[in-house]
Amino acid sequence: GVRYSSRAGARLVAQKMEILKSAAEAISNRHDRHGDYRACHKSIAGLWSAYLAVSLTPTDVARMMILLKVARSQEGDESDPDHATDIAGYAELLQKLAVSI
Repeated sequence: GVRYSSRAGARLVAQKMEILKSAAEAISNRHDRHGDYRACHKSIAGLWSAYLAVSLTPTDVARMMILLKVARSQEGDESDPDHATDIAGYAELLQKLAVSI
């Protein structure tokens, strides 16, 4: 693997922690605006299933949102921390949805 100085390693850890903290805050703050994530992902799954004529689950929605964020990061400014924050947030929602099914 790649070796980092202890200072560079600490900086990377701090950046990762900031991304995860921002993702957790975004999930918490969006509840008031978007409603319960379980109900929202279930609703999206139903709408997308009808539109695509396939059966999708709330966890499929979270996975597809991660892919949407990956595509945006590839086409936009890859250095924008919002991409990583959003991906981390959807990964957290994916895990929460997976254990609540």
